[in-house]
Amino acid sequence: MSRLYQMEISISKFNDKKTDEIEEAANNEWEGLDKNFDIFNSVLNSYSKNYLCGGEDEEEFTERITKAIWKANGAFCVVNVKATFLESLPFDEHELDEEDYNRFIEDEKEVN
Repeated sequence: MSRLYQMEISISKFNDKKTDEIEEAANNEWEGLDKNFDIFNSVLNSYSKNYLCGGEDEEEFTERITKAIWKANGAFCVVNVKATFLESLPFDEHELDEEDYNRFIEDEKEVN
């Protein structure tokens, strides 16, 4: 079953030399974001409507897109996801912290 969401992504404390890579990584995880990215006050923002499928929930989506952005950035950055379930408002916000990033880096080391 698929569920329609609007995802608003805000990325801060990122390497501004990696902006293109970050945008591409985010768009690979949630189609349509690349057309909407803008930078305001050193925060990269975008939003797009799409479907969560295959039973994925908001927290799993947040983890998936955050890890892709961290990988593209090459370091920790703050990724805030505002998930609006368009079929049943209001929304919830989700954000992984630096401790999650450190676990991600350790997991990546084990894979490589």
